[in-house]
Amino acid sequence: MEEERKPQWYELARKGPQEQPHFTEAHADQVMRRLKDGSAVAEPPRPRRRAWIGAAAGILLLAGAGAVYWNQGGWAAEQGSTAATPAPTARVVKEATIDEMKASAEQMMEQYIGRTLNFQSIERGGYQRQVRLIYDGGSNGFASFWVVTETGEVTTAMMDISLTPEEAGAQLLAMGAEKLRELGYKGEYKPESVRRGVNYTAANDEPVQVIESVELSNGAANIEFVNGVYSHADFMVEEGDIRPETIQAGVEAISRLSNAQNMRFHFAFRNLSGKKNWIGLTYGNDQNMLAAVTFNYATNELISVWDSALQAPEPADPAKLAEQKEALLAMDKAPLQSAAAAVANGLFGISLENYILVKNESAPGTVTFERSNEDAPDIQASYNLDGTFYSFTKLVDPDVIY
Repeated sequence: MEEERKPQWYELARKGPQEQPHFTEAHADQVMRRLKDGSAVAEPPRPRRRAWIGAAAGILLLAGAGAVYWNQGGWAAEQGSTAATPAPTARVVKEATIDEMKASAEQMMEQYIGRTLNFQSIERGGYQRQVRLIYDGGSNGFASFWVVTETGEVTTAMMDISLTPEEAGAQLLAMGAEKLRELGYKGEYKPESVRRGVNYTAANDEPVQVIESVELSNGAANIEFVNGVYSHADFMVEEGDIRPETIQAGVEAISRLSNAQNMRFHFAFRNLSGKKNWIGLTYGNDQNMLAAVTFNYATNELISVWDSALQAPEPADPAKLAEQKEALLAMDKAPLQSAAAAVANGLFGISLENYILVKNESAPGTVTFERSNEDAPDIQASYNLDGTFYSFTKLVDPDVIY
């Protein structure tokens, strides 16, 4: 019988240990900065550039000739004629000036982000008959435009800008307040800034995508709209609004990795988008967040657990870091499989007996336990130089967790 294949996202999900972490330091960054001496003291939130900022909206490869077009010469009508064929004549194609190309880009900036950023540079080459104009607004934003040199037309653009709530407009802020309340946010609604990103591709049926992210003060919440339609939200959850059994389950999960007796609950964060609906709980001592656990919010199913106290720091020295990675990759599979088996069974009720351990060559210290002919999910785990595991993640559908 032909072996069943897992969905394509299994392979994507297992390639990196924390490439898209669940509720570890990356997700907690918004709220960890408020932890100072065990209290919720806020620091100014840092601008966040989401994936759409770095991702290209699409690249147009233009086929065709260069700047010179040759008219076709015809042979003499009579077969065998020895009449000379007229030499082809060149037609010079006029290019738009730099000022004309900049005018096209700056008009688009005014239209979509409400201001013109500082022109930084122009890059030629790489794409036929196109140049790239780059604008820089420092920490407040950037913009990049591909422009056809012959016409001055913008074919592809990416823009990102930080706006004040007043600049973003009352309508967007009202939409954010209404949707966050609907999703269950109970904290104060006090917008601090708005990040607006614009992706433009002239060849698309709907060429413009506008992503607006409303950030509340102290990182308490964030809500995102794409072309005016709700897309994603994450927000702080008070301890009194969390099911007691969820908090206790988090402590028990951490205890599977290490001693959680001295850890107390710090804070929780919910993350919602499409089918995604999870809650992350963090624990630590009086000064620092040390561990995090994520659950499916609706079912209370454990998805991942991570304990930073067991995670070895990476050496700053490149040579020592290379040695550490080599040592992690060289560790024997059998003891790793044995060490992980008891923990995984306690966390997820899954026996790793029939799973295959696959090391992640690009991320030393991370392995995936695979059972590709079964419906049971794969398990990704990370370990230190002592062979002790400090994180486990059930590789569920990324539409649900990532």
